[in-house]
Amino acid sequence: MVVFANYEASFELLTKDLEEILEFVEPVDANAATFSHRIYGVLLRVCTEFESLAKDLLKDSGHPKPPNKMTVLDYRTLEDRFHLDVVDADFLLWRPQPRRVSPFRSWSTVQPPLSWYRDYNKVKHNREAEFPRANLGVLVEAMAGQFALTAKASEFNWGDCGWSNDKGKFSFWRWPFCMYWTEQGQPAAGV
Repeated sequence: MVVFANYEASFELLTKDLEEILEFVEPVDANAATFSHRIYGVLLRVCTEFESLAKDLLKDSGHPKPPNKMTVLDYRTLEDRFHLDVVDADFLLWRPQPRRVSPFRSWSTVQPPLSWYRDYNKVKHNREAEFPRANLGVLVEAMAGQFALTAKASEFNWGDCGWSNDKGKFSFWRWPFCMYWTEQGQPAAGV
């Protein structure tokens, strides 16, 4: 059984680390390509959390592969259950407007499935040549992806948060992210 409290606590720490980075790098479009060792460290951690949660969810659902053999191609089978493809997320600290990302857009059909996860892997396996991929824009998208997966998988049971349904348009927020989706990816009954 997945212990969501562990993933939520980890996300809180990652959020604090991201906010600390923003003390030095302004969250504006001109700085989206800014890369650093601090950004790289947080990107590695958030993507590792994504892998861990995806593996735990697949294992709980009876996926036939052992977790140490799973890849992003296995993770994307979670789409059938969580409908992440339709999720947009705003990073509320971006200026002058929140930065809107779609961390799972087309992940069930595109090769490779997730651009931010691809960038994470490229940097992880060839930092010398790929280090600029560990940038603020990629980090925000990866954080939004982990936020969306954690929120939907935990059925939006995540402490100090809120959600709304306006005629089939749903939103869920937990500082500093807010996610949006329509009917196809609606929350479970009773949320």
